[in-house]
Amino acid sequence: MLKCASTIFYLLFIFLTIPSKSVATTASSSCEIQELKYKKIILKTLEEKKADIKKAQETTISSPASSSIKLEKLSSVYLESYEPVEQTSSWENRFFTWEKVYKKYYLPLINKTAKDYSEKLINLEYYANSMLYDEQKLKDYPHFFYTTKDDEKILSDLILKLSQRNYEFTKNEKKYISARAIYKLSYDQRNYEALRELLTLIYNRYFEFRKEPTVKRISQNTIEIPLDPGDFDKIAQSRFEEIIYKYWSSAKLKVRIKWVTNSVDSKAYFKVVGAGENGRSYVDYNTRTINLYSGMTEGTLAHEIGHILGFSDLYFDIWQKSKCRFITQVQGSNIMSNSTGGSVLKEHWHTLNQYYPFK
Repeated sequence: MLKCASTIFYLLFIFLTIPSKSVATTASSSCEIQELKYKKIILKTLEEKKADIKKAQETTISSPASSSIKLEKLSSVYLESYEPVEQTSSWENRFFTWEKVYKKYYLPLINKTAKDYSEKLINLEYYANSMLYDEQKLKDYPHFFYTTKDDEKILSDLILKLSQRNYEFTKNEKKYISARAIYKLSYDQRNYEALRELLTLIYNRYFEFRKEPTVKRISQNTIEIPLDPGDFDKIAQSRFEEIIYKYWSSAKLKVRIKWVTNSVDSKAYFKVVGAGENGRSYVDYNTRTINLYSGMTEGTLAHEIGHILGFSDLYFDIWQKSKCRFITQVQGSNIMSNSTGGSVLKEHWHTLNQYYPFK
């Protein structure tokens, strides 16, 4: 959950200009009405406290105004807001609603003299941004909110059948498709190719390892990633390497960074980009960039490097309409599922050995 913070006040303006009667009449359930109420209170508060938020960011997070982002001291301010999950191999559900943000992060702000007021304020903005992002994503890409950790087999079975033009679906397969109104596909041949493409997109998003051509196995015990340091200075590069080595090293195999500058071929590496303040770091495969926000945790950086190596996110966002809440399924022990408490596991090293063998 959490993504770009730069649009919050634009979205806030749009939301607050909607007449209250229109908002109320469009709510189809009591939980929607309650959620809209909490949302309006929170966004109005964040608009009023823009100056306080800016001051809190300047004093709490080490992020200079210049384009040269420095990582000598990574802030831990977001550790609480990420709600670290216990390191366990079992799966857990985490729930997100505007009501939860209101009770956990808005109400504590009533006491402005609290010792950790600045951190609470940043946490409030962080979670509000998360909710706004997921609401927008639900509208734009609804198919990514109807996939769970248990869907790998049925997805692969359906894709195989559709590829073979076998349209004799089982009862469970029909139910799986019908239960997801996002597909909006009837059972006729004209739509089968579209269905196959959509299911393949979803499968690749969650369950496919994406081998990166620029990542090389340079020795029996070393995998090398070429990166353009971009906005990051020498000190930041050193800190960057330190974090990567801390997470992506085992007794038999380790990941190392090779800094590349002035390369003619932009596809020969990923570029590190300082993306700003208070957002969610991400990898963009189209622009071949690693976009890092100040205030991120060490685990976040290790997680993003996992994407460069080829691993997909291993958390699943689900929209539960009946309760107006987002659910995220996470596996606490896995760095690709839980960036604040997870680790690189044996299965990761096994996969790297499989896809990047030493020749």
